[in-house]
Amino acid sequence: MSAEVVGKSVLLAGFGREGKSTLKYIQNHYPNTLVSIADSNPNLEATIRGVENVYTGENYLREVKNFDTVVRSPGIPRDLPGFKEARHLTSAMNIFFSECPGTIIGITGTKGKSTTTSLIHHILKNEFSDVRLVGNIGIPALGFLDEAKADTIFVTELSSYQLDDIKYSPHIAVLLAISQEHLSYHGSMDNYVHAKSHIVDFQNLNDFVVYSRDNKYAKKIATSSLGVNIESGSLESMPVSAWNDGEAIHIKTRSGEIQSLIELSKLSLIGKANVINTTAAVIVALLCDVKPSSIKSSIETFIPLEHRLEPAGTYVGIKFYNDSLATTPEATINAIEAFSNNVTTLIAGGYDRGLDYTDLGKYITKSSIRNLLLFPDTGKQIEKSVRNSDPKTTINFVSVHDMKQAVELAYELTPKGTTCIMSPAAASFNLFKDYADRGNQFKELVKEIGIKIDNT
Repeated sequence: MSAEVVGKSVLLAGFGREGKSTLKYIQNHYPNTLVSIADSNPNLEATIRGVENVYTGENYLREVKNFDTVVRSPGIPRDLPGFKEARHLTSAMNIFFSECPGTIIGITGTKGKSTTTSLIHHILKNEFSDVRLVGNIGIPALGFLDEAKADTIFVTELSSYQLDDIKYSPHIAVLLAISQEHLSYHGSMDNYVHAKSHIVDFQNLNDFVVYSRDNKYAKKIATSSLGVNIESGSLESMPVSAWNDGEAIHIKTRSGEIQSLIELSKLSLIGKANVINTTAAVIVALLCDVKPSSIKSSIETFIPLEHRLEPAGTYVGIKFYNDSLATTPEATINAIEAFSNNVTTLIAGGYDRGLDYTDLGKYITKSSIRNLLLFPDTGKQIEKSVRNSDPKTTINFVSVHDMKQAVELAYELTPKGTTCIMSPAAASFNLFKDYADRGNQFKELVKEIGIKIDNT
């Protein structure tokens, strides 16, 4: 009997991608368990194959107390009143950890999680025969447990939602930089950081935690772990180290050998933050005893993910970059910094989640940006933070209401030989379906308008 799937009846609270994956897993592995579904979507089908009951609408958690196990989907807050009556409340990620026969490497942070997770997976799969990429990156972990063995490695992206009630820790935990995010869900920055901290709560002396040395939240969480602490960027860390000197990434192997691994100019990932995250990935690879030559070749062949400082083309002498996944001020600061004062136009703004734009405003006033094309609702806040930082600023502020208007103005205002980035520092939901829709619109319009101008 599983430590997480107990009793004879299970209620799946939430029936999105992870809920569907959990249903399939339980039906395959617990055939004698009766499964029901609870979801707020009133249009969810009343009958689903193999499901006992379906509860929908505003009061969808009304039957929680009648089930032996309730599996909460990560997007549903665990402190909802309905869950207080649950006999045993768990999650798909808890089931995954409890039943995984292999090694789990878990990666969390505010930005850079998906890129770092993908890079670690790319390095390890070139060295080992069974390495699986799962988690918050969009691949429900339970769907990849079948046929896993003791030597299977799971590279797992973990969100704050998934960590909020986790009861297990990965063998190697990676803590990237943590900054303000998801405050409407967690209620406060303290709660958000506390959720992240659960990634190390159950580590033991044989485990490892790799963390960003320059981030106070990551450092505090790491030092609370019983596992071996390894600072990303530190020469002194044991049993392995990786750091950069502004020119290259250097490493210290388990044997104590120090060598230069790869020049920063050969990285496919742009920007200081990505150098730091690459260093964390290198440390994980060294802990897994991957040869330095294999790490280097894997880094060189890694293809960056969409919507993360993604080149969108060069037209009429202007370079365009799509950074739609930059939904926090810190991520946008990293994006501007990545181009070494060549950014003259920034497209930013979006859905208001109560984030603080003070630091972004200060950074923009010291940057090369001359044009700010700003979406509602946070566009006005970004403008205000810039003007508060420098009342005499000569930056050109323009309010825009759709992507077509923003891109047309970017072509009109951006000087040739410089760069325009779309790095919003905000969520997308007020004007776009999601960050991918926002990024795809940007890329398509940059190409469409650029080709049209080139042909005139």
